[in-house]
This record gives sequence, structure tokens and C-alpha cells, in this order.
Amino acid sequence: MHKHEHLEEEENVPETIIRLSKDKQFFGRINAPDGSAQIKGECGDTVEVYLMIKGDVIIDVKYFTDGCAYSKACAATMAEEVIGRTIDEALCVCPQTIIDKINCLPEDHRHCAILAMNTFYNAISDYWFRIYESHEKRERPE
Repeated sequence: MHKHEHLEEEENVPETIIRLSKDKQFFGRINAPDGSAQIKGECGDTVEVYLMIKGDVIIDVKYFTDGCAYSKACAATMAEEVIGRTIDEALCVCPQTIIDKINCLPEDHRHCAILAMNTFYNAISDYWFRIYESHEKRERPE
């Protein structure tokens, strides 16, 4: 059994967290994303973020995690907050945004919001790196 499998039964998890963690709208992976990242937090949870970007707008976001209900809720909220925004707008979303939006994240699980957002920031960095690489390849003489 995974260490977080029955979290809802073992702890008094707020209904908001359970609802967000079971919402599958943004859960999953994207084949051939424009940007992606994976981070394993100190707690042992791993969060993956996949982005599709058109122009400068985030048109699709997916996350995948093996983590607890709190990690899932934070990643789902991150996705909800950044989809449809420009990259610059999305970069203004911070862990405190997630904490405020969820409004019932226990202090000992606030690191889940940081993990979700740091993974998102790394996915944006990956996207920019891929753009830079593609420009470099086009500009190099053969």
C-alpha cells in the first residue's frame, strides 16, 4: 500500500481537500508537451507538471503525483490558476495564492503548495529552454 493511500480515512482531511484531490480535470500527463518538469519533495511526494503553450498563453496543464491528498489538491489548484493565462501572468501565481485559494491547507502541508508551484516554474523554465534551443539550432550555420 502506498504511504498516502488511505489518508482521508486516517486523518480529519477537510472536504475541500478531498474534493480537489479527486477532481481529475487536470490530472494526467501530456505526450510531447511544450514544457514539463518533475520534482520530488522532501516529504517524498513527486509532482510532475506538463504544459501546452500557444503564443504566450498556457492552453493546457496537466499534473501527475504519487503524493497525498494535499499534494493533489495543491497541484489541481495550481493548474486551475494558471490555465488560460499568459506566461507572465501565470508566473505571478505563487504558493501563497494556492494556500489562500484552498483556504484550509494545514500548516504542516503548506510545503505541498510550494512543491506544486516550484514544479510549475520549472516547467516554464523547460519551455523557455526548448524555445532557446530551437532558435539556436535555426541560427547556426551548417
